Amino acid sequence: MGFVTEALRWGAGKHDEDLSSLHYSHVIKWFWLSTTPALLVAIVARISAGILLIRIFGSKRWFLWFIVTFTILQTVAGVVTIVTTWTQVQPVEALWDPNVTPTVVRDGSLNDAFVYISGCMPPRPFACLLRLP
Repeated sequence: MGFVTEALRWGAGKHDEDLSSLHYSHVIKWFWLSTTPALLVAIVARISAGILLIRIFGSKRWFLWFIVTFTILQTVAGVVTIVTTWTQVQPVEALWDPNVTPTVVRDGSLNDAFVYISGCMPPRPFACLLRLP
């Protein structure tokens, strides 16, 4: 059973005020748990696109290193996004359960920065390709 499906089973899609606090915290929990597979899918898709570009245009040595470097940077940004997402609050249950008092709360600006970086990076190699003669 998928994470989002489990969130739907707990009442996702209903108005928040129609959910009990238990149901609301379970909905939020399953949505939080779905972020890691979603980010991993994005990372694998970017690696796959990089491999495809290398196979098509790999005869150019400079382009090969450009795509390899860019793919590594995208992968690192995606992994850091996963790590910073789950280390925002200690204990982790405080992300979705309002009854849990967090002992450590980290500023979310680092996570936001890596989310923006990993979201803006994929179009860059294609923009560079469009500018080539």
